[in-house]
Amino acid sequence: YQWSIALVPDPEDRSKDVVSSGWIERIAEPEGLEGRLSKAGPSGAASVYGTEGLWYDTLAATHAQMIRNPDDPRHRQQLSTLLVQVGLPDSAARQ
Repeated sequence: YQWSIALVPDPEDRSKDVVSSGWIERIAEPEGLEGRLSKAGPSGAASVYGTEGLWYDTLAATHAQMIRNPDDPRHRQQLSTLLVQVGLPDSAARQ
């Protein structure tokens, strides 16, 4: 799947639009993933997904932990690390 998003700060001057796009490839679930996730529980899900190379799932699991535990700085640090790994250091710095 390919996705794109546009921020339109000035509808009168579309040359100022900020556009980004990306893609998501649906893959078969890695063998044994469900069992490893069950064993890891919610707090370990991001690590399991990361080990499998499932970046969007890693991101979602990390974000879920941030929501569940807003006072735990480890999850915000994990999110920052993920963002730096994919070349988004400015976004990471805002975490």
